[in-house]
Amino acid sequence: MIALMYRSFGAEPPHGLTPAQEAVLGFLAVLFVGLSLAATVLVNVFTLCLGVLVTFLGHDGARFNFVQLFGRLPLIGITVPVLLGFGIWHGAQRMGWSAALWPPVLTLLLAVILLALTIVVNTMLKDRRG
Repeated sequence: MIALMYRSFGAEPPHGLTPAQEAVLGFLAVLFVGLSLAATVLVNVFTLCLGVLVTFLGHDGARFNFVQLFGRLPLIGITVPVLLGFGIWHGAQRMGWSAALWPPVLTLLLAVILLALTIVVNTMLKDRRG
C-alpha cells in the first residue's frame, strides 16, 4: 500500500523506516488508497456512460482512457450524440420542441460569436504590436 501511494505521486517509497513510522505511513497509505478508490468509483460512475475511464492510483497523475468499440471506434463519439439527442427529445416531450431546441441553438450561436470576437481581438492586438 505504501508503494502504491508513493507511485501515485511519482515518488519512490522511503526505506529504513522505524516500526512506528512504518505503522503511521501504512495507516495513511490505507486511508489514501481507500479514499482514492472511492473517488475513482465516483468519477467513473459519471464518465463511463460517455466512454471515458479515469484512473489515477499508481500513476503520476490521472489517466483518461477512451473506451473503444470493435474497429477502434471511440465510444464517446457515439454516446455523446445519443445522450444529447435523448435529452432534446425528452425535453421536447415535456416542454415542446421550441423550448427543447433553443438552448442548444443559442449555445452554439453564442460559441460562434465569442470565437469570432476572440479572433478579431487577437488580430487587432497582433496588428498593434507590429
